[in-house]
This record gives sequence, structure tokens and C-alpha cells, in this order.
Amino acid sequence: MKKQAMLIRSYRNQIINAVMNWQKENYPDRTNRYDKCERDLRYVFKAYCSDIYTNSTNSIENISSKYWFNNKRQIIEYKTELAVHKFMVDYIIKEILQEEEDFKDCTEHLKKLYDILEDTIVFGPKYTSFTHLNYYKYVYQYDELEDVDHNLIEQALYDAWKNTPSKNNFMPYQVHVIRPEDIAIKELIYYKCLENETKANGNHITDLEGLKKYEQDEYGSDNKPNYYNVKSAHYILIFTQRVETIPNQHQQDLIDRGFVYEQMAKNGPKKDSAKSVAYLEIGMFCSNFANACLASGIDISHTLCFPSDKKYWSEPEFSFLDMNPLLIMTAGKAIKYRRDSIPLYLDPKPDFERIVNIVDKK
Repeated sequence: MKKQAMLIRSYRNQIINAVMNWQKENYPDRTNRYDKCERDLRYVFKAYCSDIYTNSTNSIENISSKYWFNNKRQIIEYKTELAVHKFMVDYIIKEILQEEEDFKDCTEHLKKLYDILEDTIVFGPKYTSFTHLNYYKYVYQYDELEDVDHNLIEQALYDAWKNTPSKNNFMPYQVHVIRPEDIAIKELIYYKCLENETKANGNHITDLEGLKKYEQDEYGSDNKPNYYNVKSAHYILIFTQRVETIPNQHQQDLIDRGFVYEQMAKNGPKKDSAKSVAYLEIGMFCSNFANACLASGIDISHTLCFPSDKKYWSEPEFSFLDMNPLLIMTAGKAIKYRRDSIPLYLDPKPDFERIVNIVDKK
């Protein structure tokens, strides 16, 4: 049903406008935030297109589950919500698909998708998320005109520090936080990412003018690299390995008894082993930080496309880096997401069954 999905998608604006006009006429007192209604309608519309394209139900199951959180429906008057969505499906069938024989399978599948949406909104999803990570979308660009409350970022950082477990309580990593006013540093980081891209592509460019020319030649004025968000991010987190020099009392007692910890090694294989631990724990810290940010309406993204050797970070602005950077994470208010230009049906995750192998030893 790929052809039908692309046909429906080509009428996206017409369909959304028709639904919005119908809602204003029939439920004029429903809301004064029509921009939010339109945004949500577009999410559901994308899910329909995605599932018709792939002949599946994954996208509508996912988007409809977001009407619930912690086993609680997030909208009180759901009957109006259902009426609006039912009108959209009926409009697509009547005005776009027109009940033609060639579109019969598509029509039936669309009705099935609506039934899933309705059932989920009314009774709840089969899968219930207990985190805010289901709000995550990869950010292409942050809105530099928006303000982000520093207290929320600091609270999210504290929450991640507080709730991230660590092997033997060493936390063998450090988080360096670049603030919104550090515009020059963010630009330097962006061009380091771009330089790393040229190196990976076999044409290592190091001078700024050469990098700007490469950017123009490769991306033009309309497109940007995925990591362009580091240039507009409100906050940037740079993670590095950390060598512990002040063990706690319990750690010191064990050290006095002959225990050796890789998290305290300053060089050699044990330090490399501690780096593997750091990567793992950084991932957990990022997940906790992301959850806290998303709960407060703050977007996040990550990148690994940067020089991983500290020798490439020799500018005085990066004097705080005493070890190689391992991960860059960004946070702020997004203005453009990856999903705005690349729909889910073209770029899905591998299926659950391909990733999770529940071993059966019968």
C-alpha cells in the first residue's frame, strides 16, 4: 500500500485544514490553542501514513499510547477528541480514497488503525510508558530565541547524578556543561564535528574557511548535518573519562586490603578497562538526564561525530578538558526535528523481535 500512503500524504495540508475547520465549526469552545491541536493532528496523520506504507500498526499504537501516562489518560473529554479523529479518517476515505476498488485494502487498514486509536484513547495502551523518553525526537535545530530555565537544567543534572548507578560508586566520568552564553565555544564544537566528518570521508580539512566551503558544497544553504544542533543548542554536555583520586572510606578500606580498581588507574590496560565502564555509565546518566529534561518540555540530542583525541581540542576555550571527549549531548527548546523531514515509515527502528531475543530452552 505504498502508493496509497504517498497519495494520502500528498494531501496532508488539505486534510489537516479540513479537520481544523470542521473542529472550529462543531466544537468552537474546545480550545484556544489551535496550534497545539494542529500539531497533534499532524502526528496522528503521520502515523496513519507510516502504517499504511508499511502495512503495520506500530506507529498508531505508539502515537495513541501518548494519550496516557502512568496509567492515566492525559485528556478528560475524550469523546470530542475521538469525533475529530473520526472526521479525519472519514474525510480521507471519502475525499481522497473515494471507496475505489484499488484502494479497498487501504480503506480497511485505515479503519483498523482508527479502531486502534479509539480503543487506546478510551481504555489505555497495551504498553504503558513510565518514563518521559517516549517524547524524544532527534533535534536538527534548537530555537535560539527561546529561553531555557537554568534551574531546570541543573535539576535534571542533579537528578541524573542522584539516580544513575555506578560500579563500586566510582562514577568514572565527568560532565562538562557549556551554557547558552558560550556562543563562540558552541561554534567551535560545531566545526570540530564538521572537521571530523571530512576526516571520516577521507578528505581531512582543518582550516575554518575550508570547512565552510565544504559545508556549502556538501549541504548547500537549505540542508545541514545531523549534528547542526550543537551550534544552536542552549546547553552542551561534553562527557569525558575521569580518574578517581579521592576514594570514599569504604573504597579506601578495600584498597588497604589489596583491592585494585581500574577507575583509579592513570594509564595502561586498567585505564582502558575503566573507559569501557565510563561509556556504559555515561549512557545511563544521559538516559536519566534526558528523562528529566523531557518531563520539563526540554529537548535533547546526542552526537559521536567529533574528534575523540584531546589533541584536536587545543584551543584555550577547551582548557577544561583534561581527558578525551567521549560523548556530546545537547539540550534546549527545539525548532526543527529530524522527523519533520524524514517520516517514520522511511526510517523505522528494527522490529522488537529482531532486537529482543527471549530465550526459550524447552
